Amino acid sequence: GALRELHAQILGTKSRKRINAIVVVSSLDVYSQIVTIPLVRGGDREQAIELNVRMVSPFEIAQSYAGWQEVGGDVEAGKLEVLSAFAERAVADDLKHILREAGFFAVVLEPRPLALARLLREGILGFDPARPTLALHVDGSGLDFLVLRGGQLYFEYFNPWRDVADEKQQVSMQAFEAAVTRSLHQVLNFYGKHWTEPVAEIFVSAGNLDAAVTKMLDGNFSLSVKPMQSAFGQALGPEWFVAAGSALRGARPRREDQELSLLGITAEDEFRQEQVLRFLRFWTVLLPVGFSILLAALIGMDFFLGRVQASLEAQSRAAGGNREIEELQLLERSAREFNGLVSRLKAVASSITPKNPFLARFGAASGGVRVTKFSLPAPDARAMLAGFASSEDEIKTFRNALEDDPLFQDVDLPITAIKKEPAGFSFSISLSVKLEQD
Repeated sequence: GALRELHAQILGTKSRKRINAIVVVSSLDVYSQIVTIPLVRGGDREQAIELNVRMVSPFEIAQSYAGWQEVGGDVEAGKLEVLSAFAERAVADDLKHILREAGFFAVVLEPRPLALARLLREGILGFDPARPTLALHVDGSGLDFLVLRGGQLYFEYFNPWRDVADEKQQVSMQAFEAAVTRSLHQVLNFYGKHWTEPVAEIFVSAGNLDAAVTKMLDGNFSLSVKPMQSAFGQALGPEWFVAAGSALRGARPRREDQELSLLGITAEDEFRQEQVLRFLRFWTVLLPVGFSILLAALIGMDFFLGRVQASLEAQSRAAGGNREIEELQLLERSAREFNGLVSRLKAVASSITPKNPFLARFGAASGGVRVTKFSLPAPDARAMLAGFASSEDEIKTFRNALEDDPLFQDVDLPITAIKKEPAGFSFSISLSVKLEQD
């Protein structure tokens, strides 16, 4: 397909190396909302945020991925503002599978307005993050209105072309102007109900319609209309704005990326997980190859020594000396002993099968528990384990078995990590792994 062709253009047709990708999903596939919570300090901060984010999710927890990032707040009032986003798990998993099959690795899955907000904040001339700002982006998908405060995305109103077009799927200039005016009034009304700071400017990107949109906004709204002009020193069409915003995120080191992702884990954790998998895949290939080379060397040596033995026996028969015969007999015994060692080495080499010690320990401790996911981001990091059981007692028994296993330490099973599902209970456990354990 097109993705495979793109992979071949980047790395060549023979390369199987995966390319890291920042993936943007349509606004129609993502639900986002600002969540305001009491300011919490210390280790409970993330748990408090995740709990509040789950409460506003429009989907079942088991059927969706959620992401969040802090965007602002009021320290004096003790409030924290968090941008949350949700996507159906099936949609995200399908995207990851399609990309993986084509040779790409999705390190981030983010909503479209987040990329646009990043471009405004980091790549548009004249943008001041200290002032609340509106933005209108018009491209092939529709009309996209953004509200930014402190340079961060707070609200998006997306109007697809299908809602503007008539019954013949045509969009007239009159219908376009009416949709822009109506939508901007709705955005301003929403802003006025939620925030008190006055908004005085709007950045516009409409391609060939820039002049018409600017004239229309100047005549109907008391807003300063500014064009979205790239700060990168070259012209950039509006059709590239979303990609450019995501490219800015892709240029960052993964460990510095704190923005939300809809992959179920953070971008840094996802990247580390892929690195661990690549390392394990390397050794899974290397061990059998190494043993094969060793076995071939031993077989070659066996054949060589056999030839030497036959040659020496022939020479001894020709010479007929008693001393030479004794030496040959001694060499024959040594060769037989060596061949016996070779046979034992072959048996040992053929019986060695690389295995995962974690899976073996989980299988021994599982009882009625089914482990569905195990993540070890790095050798010195805490591992995350997710599973499913028919009862809470099975989960507790499983936790106790892990605590008794010397391979694992600091096994943590919060009460909030156990969730009732239609067919049983899902849970997640965090623990430390002693990798130096044999």
